[in-house]
Amino acid sequence: MLIASHGRSPYCVYVAQVAPDSAVYAAEELCRYLRRVTGALMPLLRERPPVDTWFAVGCDAAREAGVDVDAENLGDEGFVIRTVGARIAISGSRGTLRGDVYGVFALLEEHVGLRFFTETIERVPVKPTLELPELNVRQVPALEYRDAFYPGLTLGGDWAAKNRVNGQFVNVRPHQGGRVMYYPFVHSFNLILDPEEWFDTHPEYFSEVDGRRIRERTQLCLTNPEVLRIAKEKVRSWLREHPEVTIVSISQNDCYNPCECANCRAVDEYEGSHAGTLLRFVNAIAEELEGEFPHVVFDTLAYQFTRKPPLHVRPRANVCVRLCSIECCFAHPLSECQLPMSFGGKERPGSFQSDLEGWAKICDRLYVWDYVVNYSHYAMPFFNFGVLAPNIRYFIDNHVKGVFEEGSTSNYGGTEFACRHQVSLFDKDDNFGDKARDLSDLLRRCKAMKTTLPLTGAVWYDCRVGAAIGHYDGPEGTALGVFDLSGSAASIPVD
Repeated sequence: MLIASHGRSPYCVYVAQVAPDSAVYAAEELCRYLRRVTGALMPLLRERPPVDTWFAVGCDAAREAGVDVDAENLGDEGFVIRTVGARIAISGSRGTLRGDVYGVFALLEEHVGLRFFTETIERVPVKPTLELPELNVRQVPALEYRDAFYPGLTLGGDWAAKNRVNGQFVNVRPHQGGRVMYYPFVHSFNLILDPEEWFDTHPEYFSEVDGRRIRERTQLCLTNPEVLRIAKEKVRSWLREHPEVTIVSISQNDCYNPCECANCRAVDEYEGSHAGTLLRFVNAIAEELEGEFPHVVFDTLAYQFTRKPPLHVRPRANVCVRLCSIECCFAHPLSECQLPMSFGGKERPGSFQSDLEGWAKICDRLYVWDYVVNYSHYAMPFFNFGVLAPNIRYFIDNHVKGVFEEGSTSNYGGTEFACRHQVSLFDKDDNFGDKARDLSDLLRRCKAMKTTLPLTGAVWYDCRVGAAIGHYDGPEGTALGVFDLSGSAASIPVD
């Protein structure tokens, strides 16, 4: 199908008058990038074109082009790209915001050859003559929540829409399709009951450890009925104050010290895990509030001492569990690594594989909180490029529905960020290698870096067999070699 020839095109882009703002944004972006690729002006029309050569963006335009997406079961973010004669329809489901946007950028990336590496680095091929094949594409995201945490960088809405990232830490505006909103995001026990406010008068609300209630680095006493009552009212107030929120986190503080009082200990011993008291607590809040907030998911953590799934209690249908990989080795795919789990220089019991597979059996909405940088050495590379895509596929194969990739809190590692996030969180069959090689080729040609790689995302890292790399471990003694992404060894000089 000939879209443009020698910088001229008979095509236009049609989006219906009644289309939502996100479909209009998608259509405008399609016009803009096709102009940059071909040099041809393909006008944006709001009435049905008088010719047969047009792109239809959005469900109403797609129907006029001969594609009815209402029967496609695309969910909130899926889309179709389909040719009907000379027409090309790109559409998500009616009433959803992101499917149209994702469909346009999928067409540009997968069939025109664009790459969206960072907010400021893109690859836009020059093709005055552009041909597209007959298309019959249907994509529905394997993950409902896809997030990247790099607050030292600007993760704007354009970048997120192009890379189909929809989570809390990307600034996707409503006309770009919006995002999934948490409040609070994590570690919320002290927000429910602040020990500075409550401990002096009610020490029984907080953890008992070694026979005494503790104020510092504490958790909540999750079997105390007054703590549950206060928590229900606190969470209710959060949701009333933040009606845009669809996920609320009721989760342990970022420390150890679970409560060991007689009641908490009895529950946790029966459940075989500290997740027992936590999940019963969250379930009770979710049950109390689901009538007023039927659209809200009540989230908690499986983190460190709550990582192991409980034996008996099950998460309610409106409860989400985020399993954290903080103690894992990231030198090898999580599905294969047999090295002991560790954190802070100490081995930790259990196995991430058994925990993931255990939670997958009992939890309808399981997310993973993953770690993708070295927190002790932000400026150094983290040797995990070879495991990113296998890990995401492993999560999806075990029914994980959301992934949060915790990256750098600083400005370091920006190019590594670009390489890491060519791993698609949208489609588990995505080819990370092709995208990473495209970035490597781009960096070879650009003059932006005034040094000799390999301390950037333009290179591929490997480790000695048996080497373990945690996200707080130093890189000393672990590197076997540094390789460019085409597979040939050596550093890459950039002048």
